[in-house]
Amino acid sequence: MGDFYAELEPFADFAEFTRPEVYRRAPQDWLVVITDVRGSTAAIKAGQYKWVNMAGATTIAALANLLGTTSFPFVFGGDGATALVPPERRAEIERVLGVARQHVRHAYGLDLATGLIPHRELIEAGAPISVARFVLKGGPSIAFFSGDGLTMAEKWVKSGRGALPDAAPAEADEAALKGLSCRWAPLHSARGTMLSILVRPRGKGALGLETLKQLIRQLQAIVDLEAPEANPIKSSMLRAERYWRAALAEAKLQSGGVVSPLRLLKIGFEMALVRVLRALGVPLGKTDVRRYVDSMATHSDFRKFDETLRMVIDCSPQMESAIRELLERERAAGTVFYGLHASATALMTCFLERFEDGAHVHFVDGNDGGYAMAATQLKGQMAAAVNAARAP
Repeated sequence: MGDFYAELEPFADFAEFTRPEVYRRAPQDWLVVITDVRGSTAAIKAGQYKWVNMAGATTIAALANLLGTTSFPFVFGGDGATALVPPERRAEIERVLGVARQHVRHAYGLDLATGLIPHRELIEAGAPISVARFVLKGGPSIAFFSGDGLTMAEKWVKSGRGALPDAAPAEADEAALKGLSCRWAPLHSARGTMLSILVRPRGKGALGLETLKQLIRQLQAIVDLEAPEANPIKSSMLRAERYWRAALAEAKLQSGGVVSPLRLLKIGFEMALVRVLRALGVPLGKTDVRRYVDSMATHSDFRKFDETLRMVIDCSPQMESAIRELLERERAAGTVFYGLHASATALMTCFLERFEDGAHVHFVDGNDGGYAMAATQLKGQMAAAVNAARAP
């Protein structure tokens, strides 16, 4: 697989993502994976936001199961995902991405558009991708991306360039998406609002990172991003999703649409066992449920950077108002574009490799569309700026 990502010098202070020196250009022969749920906005408005999130996370689960690790560059975007993968396994990668697409369609009736773009082509187009490695406290690392390469790759795939053909495999692969689940009920805000935030600097390269550095300082003055209260996941407030809803959704996705009663019983039993062991506070062999639940918050991706700053934070009404004012002020000054979406709850989609050694990561999005709805505002601002620049 190569040592590119493993050899990156990690950083643990979130604010350091604004330092250009923590990034390293990705190898030119690696492949950029782009997936996106087509028609996600309509699906979200129809109440399918939870399934949109599950569909978006299938890319990461399929690649992690194939590669045998989550130690590769990826980012969860709510209604899709992006990753960088080694070229020598292209055939296998195309196969598991096809499996994910087939399972999503049969389970939820959603279309997961998928594409592969060689990084070399983005470099030649003047849009290289640089990667940094942010270490979650006590857990795995997640990748941060700088540059314009991901944005360009997404535009290419949506236009058809690099898009994988819709040739689903003949048979479902039940092992392809193992470990992916959504067994927890929506996360309720302790302060009043779960605020999904997208911020894209208008400056390029180091200039854009400097803009975000100054912005993070101002955001930090409004809400302490390091405080547990800002994290949407609070172990004391976690509640299990309704058995039938969680088990049916997971079983349909894992099996590619065909659900057996035995699978439903198995998932239901696992959920009940977790609830009992958590209440008792005793481990079962190497399975320490209470430790697992307590570590979810620090194993989450509630803040990240993939050319766009993405965060879902728990805010008071006063904090939300101050953040809106700050971002609008920066937009008017011509430094950033932004998108916001407020909801009472957030959603958590989980990928569990193993219980025993902290090999789990949790993807957070605002409820009722979260990132996808914030992106509508962000894209509207960007389009308005382009139109204003073209006006005579």
